Amino acid sequence: MTEGPGDPEINPTLFRRVEGFDGTVLSIYGEDDPLYSIDHSRSNLAHIEKVGAENEFHIVTVPGFNRGHWVMWWPMLWEEIVSDYLQRIESRP
Repeated sequence: MTEGPGDPEINPTLFRRVEGFDGTVLSIYGEDDPLYSIDHSRSNLAHIEKVGAENEFHIVTVPGFNRGHWVMWWPMLWEEIVSDYLQRIESRP
C-alpha cells in the first residue's frame, strides 16, 4: 500500500507478520520513491522490531527523477547486498 489513507492500519499489520522469524529481514528501498518515502518505510520497519525481529535496511539511489519505486528493475544496485545477505544466512549455524 502507498502512504495514502488507510495505510497506517494496513502496512503495520503486514510488517508484524514476521513475528517469530529468527533471522534478519532484508529491506532494500529506492530513494525518491513517489509512493513510499524513506520515513514511511522506516516507520513500517519499526513494527518488525516491535515484534522482536531484526531488520537490515538499505537505501539505494535509482537513476532518474522519482525512480525509487523501480528499484527492483535495477539489480546492479542491490545484487551485492542480496549476495552478501544470502552468504550470511547460508553460514548460520
